[in-house]
Amino acid sequence: MQRRALEIAERMPGRFLMVSYDDCCRAPLATFDRLMTFVGLRADPAVTRSLLPLIRQADTIGRFQPHGLDHFDASDVEYVRSLGFDVASERVRTMP
Repeated sequence: MQRRALEIAERMPGRFLMVSYDDCCRAPLATFDRLMTFVGLRADPAVTRSLLPLIRQADTIGRFQPHGLDHFDASDVEYVRSLGFDVASERVRTMP
């Protein structure tokens, strides 16, 4: 599905915004500002402050780390890396 979405985005430059859930959790204000800029709107700061607490990081972020990368196909790992995700975190351990 991700690849299909990226293919569509390439055919629609300037009309498609990819938003990373991980980035949204790490930097919700920056992500919200990026989204508002993309749609050409300015949010009232009070509205922004009221919305940001609704963004919560799921426990599933980084769920691969205890398992190491050996459990995943190398081409899949490389594809995820190409999307900008950190797949070489120090917390990743390879299973013996």
